[in-house]
Amino acid sequence: EFSFWVQDPTINENAVNPNYEYSQNEVYIPWDTDLDDEVDEYNDDGAALMFNDWPIYFWDSGVGFHENLFKMAVNDENNWLVNIWSNSIKSKYYNDSGDQNYVDWANIAELYITVSSNGGDTWSEPIIMNAKTDDENFVSQFDGMHPAYVYCSDKIEDMGDDWGKVHLMFLDDNSYGSIIQGFGEDLGGTMNYAAIKIHFPPTGSEDPTIVPATAQLSQNYPNPFNPTTTIAYNVNQASNVKIDVYNVRGQFVTNLVNTHKDAGEHTIVWNGKDKNNQEVTSGVYYYKMKSGRYTSTKKMILLK
Repeated sequence: EFSFWVQDPTINENAVNPNYEYSQNEVYIPWDTDLDDEVDEYNDDGAALMFNDWPIYFWDSGVGFHENLFKMAVNDENNWLVNIWSNSIKSKYYNDSGDQNYVDWANIAELYITVSSNGGDTWSEPIIMNAKTDDENFVSQFDGMHPAYVYCSDKIEDMGDDWGKVHLMFLDDNSYGSIIQGFGEDLGGTMNYAAIKIHFPPTGSEDPTIVPATAQLSQNYPNPFNPTTTIAYNVNQASNVKIDVYNVRGQFVTNLVNTHKDAGEHTIVWNGKDKNNQEVTSGVYYYKMKSGRYTSTKKMILLK
């Protein structure tokens, strides 16, 4: 069994208003993630850079036509929802584009899980699990596996105290992409059972402090910024804390925090430079905090 704690998500008032009509500029597009009607970032050739993702188990685009797979479990009594899918964007960056920064992800896909405790009005940040032993999202139960084709139970089991259990079956592929559309070796795989315990934070409370949390990541300030910005975060229990910065392609930019922190409020300043102490270009960046089972990602904008 795996156990996860899920932070109470931020509520978008428009998302919970059934009569709200979205305008054209409010529709998400991958080259304008902050909806300011401006392209977030251009490459050296002047082409717009887009935020990419690949929520499919295998990296090949043709295979994606056959392999797109999302599964959902529900608990109607508690208004709980769980959405589960595979993601191989990092594998695709290497196998499709030859990006050497992702060579270690050539044969690895990840499992993504998002959680809602209010019937889908708001969703948590994804819980990410993989079998890459040196990655922060490594799950020891997957060690040596190629988890694929996850099928969860239709119902979420209520375990009391806002905890639910999702039962699922998945294939441990004997090779990544085993005999998919001509890819991989014809080695088959082994069917496995797993149970995932997830905490569903209560909703509708006027006092968010009644929801205990191991950590809390705040929005950076100022935002947009030039050239520096401050990131505040809270640790409720002494633990190891890691905060990394990524660009819109999901590529690692720099590490800001990677050490043991005492309980309490902390801040860190990013000076707009990458891991090589070089100034980064204007655009959208993401900073991700991980502390124990808690993870959270937020967006920031550098304008020069």
